[in-house]
Amino acid sequence: MTMKVVAIAGGVGSGKSHVAKILAGFLPAVVVDTDFIAKDVVRPGTELHDEIFRKLSVDPSAPEGRARILAEVLPNPERRTWLEGKIFPAVAERVWSERTRLQRKGVRFMLCESALFGDPTLIDRHPSLADFKFLFDAHVFVEADMAVRIKRVVSRNLTEEAARLLIATQTNVFPIRWAGAGHRVDSSGSLGDDALRRCLLEVRDTLDGRTP
Repeated sequence: MTMKVVAIAGGVGSGKSHVAKILAGFLPAVVVDTDFIAKDVVRPGTELHDEIFRKLSVDPSAPEGRARILAEVLPNPERRTWLEGKIFPAVAERVWSERTRLQRKGVRFMLCESALFGDPTLIDRHPSLADFKFLFDAHVFVEADMAVRIKRVVSRNLTEEAARLLIATQTNVFPIRWAGAGHRVDSSGSLGDDALRRCLLEVRDTLDGRTP
């Protein structure tokens, strides 16, 4: 049985983690959190951690280091491109490896959660990731009103100013039909409301072949 790989794309605070969790329960599926992977590939003791520290003089594994990256590195196109060029290929390699591992275990659905997969300029900035677009069989694009996103990000112990800055550094996420169908999910309401669950049941039925 061929495993389907689904991108759960959305900006920070869009609610993609919650959407992935609900959809994973409906299918069922295994969720791969690329934000977790991104933190893991720069953990202390890795070559990538040391290289970033030497180049940018920040510790990418520490909260204060990530805050400096947010404030000083991401707004600078040259430094941001350099940093992405180091982290993104490492993340992509881990995702491909996880896909192979789960396929061998007989998993039917793998959900990849990240803001990266909806970024229309990703491959333009990093041509080495061109093959990444062939990883996915379908995309689910999670959206939310800006005020809702800011509130959610602030709840993670960030100031409103930092939340706005973080959101501003991300390219707007919109459907790119690289492979298969694209589904829009609006999570502006309560993350537990019935409308969201009904929407995700429809997504499940399409992904699982229950509807034409």
